[in-house]
Amino acid sequence: MILEDYKESLNEELLHYGIKGQKKGERHYQTYDGKYTDEGKIRYGRIKPKRVFISGSSKTQDAESGYYRKELPKQIQKQIKQIIDKNKTILVGDAPGIDRQVQDFINSMGYKNVEVYGPGEKVRYSANEQWKTNPVNAPEFEENSPEWLRAKDIAMTDRATEGLAVVLDENGAKATRNNVERLKSQNKKVKVFQINKTGRDKWVKHSEEDDAELMHSGIIGMRWGVRRYQNADGSLTPLGRVHYGRQLKKWKRKGYLDEDGSLNLKGYHKLSKKDEKWAAKNHDKIYKQAMKESAKEMKAYRNDVLNKKYSEQIRTGRVGLTYVNDYNKKLAEVLNQKVSDVKTPNLNKTISFIAKRGELGAYMAVSDAGYDLSQYKNGIYRGGRVAYRKNTVNAIPAYNKK
Repeated sequence: MILEDYKESLNEELLHYGIKGQKKGERHYQTYDGKYTDEGKIRYGRIKPKRVFISGSSKTQDAESGYYRKELPKQIQKQIKQIIDKNKTILVGDAPGIDRQVQDFINSMGYKNVEVYGPGEKVRYSANEQWKTNPVNAPEFEENSPEWLRAKDIAMTDRATEGLAVVLDENGAKATRNNVERLKSQNKKVKVFQINKTGRDKWVKHSEEDDAELMHSGIIGMRWGVRRYQNADGSLTPLGRVHYGRQLKKWKRKGYLDEDGSLNLKGYHKLSKKDEKWAAKNHDKIYKQAMKESAKEMKAYRNDVLNKKYSEQIRTGRVGLTYVNDYNKKLAEVLNQKVSDVKTPNLNKTISFIAKRGELGAYMAVSDAGYDLSQYKNGIYRGGRVAYRKNTVNAIPAYNKK
């Protein structure tokens, strides 16, 4: 083509390269009168984009957990429909349970404004190939460790403007509850829906804004807004770097870990003893705080249940040890609810209370997570003998405290 022909072609044709799929006469960001479309308002900062972080337990797809739900609860479906109607971006994970049920429901609605997050270099599940995927890799942590998995939750928390969480009763779904706390620490509203084993699922409310409140009992001495291991942005504090890094090196140096990094028998026994010493040292603080929080409930139980059950014995002045033993059983049950979030510092063991037998009160014990304490439901005598059983126990920290 000679120069004159080229100049003439410029007057006849203007080539335009725009957004893929855009058609003539369609505008993404402005209407013909110059006003901004909804996308334009977001693009040019006229309104801030709304992003909802939806999280929940994996047990809703576990048929043996007691929390199994064939489909997403109707209340959550309704809430997601409202989010879709407002064209908010939905941030969701890739884990089994609520994450996948939410994804499948959104996909059935044909909604595209979704971002899927997962740990590692590739998300594990995305219900729609057109959705944006955001793998969050944290190579500084061991793969599949709690810290490695938590990285994606922190990323979604930081990106979100609000949250929707599905937790379990009895303080279940702790990772989800941590997401709620992180959102609230950044002054972001979060709605919490609780799934119960009884089937009576419900919203958790505490204000007219339908915001949610979770009461958290953590490390003794912890104060609101003070973090030991993580900053508000998810980065580790100096103590956190020690906790998640140097501590493991120390354990390896002392021979507590096998070559594959797993805790060996020597390490378990050594760290168990340290945890027991910690529990004995903090016995009074834990016990007094739990008793203080339980006082109102135990008073009501004594007046409304025990005094009616043993009214004849009380009238005749012949109240026996059966009254005390029944009181202790209830006391241990209530105390365990109050300390369900208190764990030992090394092996994350559970702090529990076991009813005394033949005298008023409850013993404090340390046990591995999931250990069956129901075998001690009838109480333990001062000498250590388990009620209605021949065996004895002697490994309860602060056992000899009166």
